[in-house]
Amino acid sequence: MTTVEEITNCIELIDRSLAVTYDHTNPDEVSGKITEYVTILALTGEMYAASKRLMKQEQGRLAEQHSKSGLSATERKQIIEGKTADLVYLVEKTDRQNAALTHAIDGLRSQLSFIKADMERARYAN
Repeated sequence: MTTVEEITNCIELIDRSLAVTYDHTNPDEVSGKITEYVTILALTGEMYAASKRLMKQEQGRLAEQHSKSGLSATERKQIIEGKTADLVYLVEKTDRQNAALTHAIDGLRSQLSFIKADMERARYAN
Protein backbone atom coordinates (compact mmCIF):
# COMPACT_ATOMS: atom_id res chain seq x y z
CA MET A 1 0.00 0.00 0.00
CA THR A 2 1.34 3.40 -0.99
CA THR A 3 2.00 5.81 1.87
CA VAL A 4 1.58 9.58 2.13
CA GLU A 5 5.38 9.89 2.24
CA GLU A 6 5.78 7.90 -0.99
CA ILE A 7 3.14 10.02 -2.72
CA THR A 8 4.81 13.22 -1.49
CA ASN A 9 8.20 12.00 -2.75
CA CYS A 10 6.71 11.20 -6.17
CA ILE A 11 5.06 14.63 -6.34
CA GLU A 12 8.43 16.28 -5.65
CA LEU A 13 10.15 14.08 -8.25
CA ILE A 14 7.53 14.99 -10.85
CA ASP A 15 7.77 18.70 -10.02
CA ARG A 16 11.57 18.57 -10.45
CA SER A 17 11.20 16.79 -13.78
CA LEU A 18 8.73 19.39 -15.04
CA ALA A 19 11.13 22.18 -14.02
CA VAL A 20 14.13 20.84 -15.99
CA THR A 21 14.86 22.98 -19.04
CA TYR A 22 15.82 21.60 -22.42
CA ASP A 23 16.67 22.86 -25.92
CA HIS A 24 13.32 23.42 -27.62
CA THR A 25 14.99 23.38 -31.03
CA ASN A 26 16.78 20.06 -30.60
CA PRO A 27 14.57 17.22 -31.88
CA ASP A 28 16.43 14.64 -29.79
CA GLU A 29 15.84 16.56 -26.58
CA VAL A 30 12.19 17.21 -27.44
CA SER A 31 11.69 13.54 -28.24
CA GLY A 32 13.47 12.58 -25.03
CA LYS A 33 11.16 14.85 -23.03
CA ILE A 34 8.13 13.22 -24.62
CA THR A 35 9.41 9.78 -23.59
CA GLU A 36 10.23 11.00 -20.07
CA TYR A 37 6.84 12.67 -19.61
CA VAL A 38 4.90 9.66 -20.92
CA THR A 39 6.68 7.50 -18.34
CA ILE A 40 5.98 9.98 -15.55
CA LEU A 41 2.35 10.34 -16.68
CA ALA A 42 1.72 6.75 -15.62
CA LEU A 43 3.21 7.54 -12.21
CA THR A 44 0.88 10.52 -11.73
CA GLY A 45 -2.11 8.31 -12.47
CA GLU A 46 -0.95 5.77 -9.93
CA MET A 47 -0.26 8.45 -7.30
CA TYR A 48 -3.66 10.04 -7.95
CA ALA A 49 -5.43 6.74 -7.35
CA ALA A 50 -3.35 5.98 -4.25
CA SER A 51 -3.88 9.43 -2.72
CA LYS A 52 -7.61 9.28 -3.42
CA ARG A 53 -7.82 5.86 -1.76
CA LEU A 54 -6.00 7.15 1.34
CA MET A 55 -8.24 10.22 1.49
CA LYS A 56 -11.45 8.18 1.20
CA GLN A 57 -10.26 5.70 3.82
CA GLU A 58 -9.47 8.48 6.28
CA GLN A 59 -12.74 10.27 5.57
CA GLY A 60 -14.62 7.03 6.19
CA ARG A 61 -12.75 6.42 9.42
CA LEU A 62 -13.50 9.93 10.64
CA ALA A 63 -17.16 9.68 9.61
CA GLU A 64 -17.50 6.51 11.67
CA GLN A 65 -15.68 8.06 14.59
CA HIS A 66 -18.02 11.07 14.67
CA SER A 67 -21.25 9.31 13.68
CA LYS A 68 -22.60 9.20 17.24
CA SER A 69 -21.02 12.42 18.45
CA GLY A 70 -24.21 14.46 18.49
CA LEU A 71 -22.76 16.93 16.02
CA SER A 72 -24.79 18.07 13.05
CA ALA A 73 -24.01 16.66 9.63
CA THR A 74 -22.53 20.02 8.62
CA GLU A 75 -20.25 20.09 11.66
CA ARG A 76 -19.11 16.51 11.03
CA LYS A 77 -18.44 17.34 7.39
CA GLN A 78 -16.37 20.39 8.35
CA ILE A 79 -14.33 18.35 10.83
CA ILE A 80 -13.69 15.64 8.23
CA GLU A 81 -12.74 18.18 5.57
CA GLY A 82 -10.37 19.93 7.97
CA LYS A 83 -8.69 16.75 9.15
CA THR A 84 -8.23 15.41 5.62
CA ALA A 85 -7.13 18.69 4.01
CA ASP A 86 -3.58 17.42 3.47
CA LEU A 87 -4.86 14.29 1.75
CA VAL A 88 -7.24 16.33 -0.41
CA TYR A 89 -4.22 18.45 -1.41
CA LEU A 90 -2.34 15.32 -2.53
CA VAL A 91 -5.32 14.21 -4.63
CA GLU A 92 -5.62 17.62 -6.28
CA LYS A 93 -1.86 18.01 -6.78
CA THR A 94 -1.48 14.62 -8.47
CA ASP A 95 -4.53 15.34 -10.64
CA ARG A 96 -3.05 18.70 -11.72
CA GLN A 97 0.34 17.12 -12.41
CA ASN A 98 -1.37 14.53 -14.60
CA ALA A 99 -3.14 17.28 -16.55
CA ALA A 100 0.06 19.35 -16.85
CA LEU A 101 1.97 16.38 -18.23
CA THR A 102 -0.80 15.57 -20.70
CA HIS A 103 -0.76 19.14 -22.03
CA ALA A 104 3.05 19.24 -22.06
CA ILE A 105 3.20 16.02 -24.09
CA ASP A 106 0.72 17.43 -26.61
CA GLY A 107 2.78 20.61 -26.86
CA LEU A 108 6.02 18.69 -27.28
CA ARG A 109 4.52 16.56 -30.04
CA SER A 110 3.44 19.72 -31.87
CA GLN A 111 6.88 21.21 -31.32
CA LEU A 112 8.56 18.09 -32.68
CA SER A 113 6.32 18.15 -35.76
CA PHE A 114 7.24 21.79 -36.34
CA ILE A 115 10.97 21.03 -35.99
CA LYS A 116 10.69 18.15 -38.47
CA ALA A 117 8.78 20.30 -40.97
CA ASP A 118 11.34 23.07 -40.57
CA MET A 119 14.20 20.62 -41.16
CA GLU A 120 12.43 19.30 -44.25
CA ARG A 121 11.97 22.83 -45.61
CA ALA A 122 15.63 23.62 -44.96
CA ARG A 123 16.67 20.46 -46.78
CA TYR A 124 14.75 21.47 -49.92
CA ALA A 125 15.93 25.08 -49.71
CA ASN A 126 19.55 24.03 -50.09
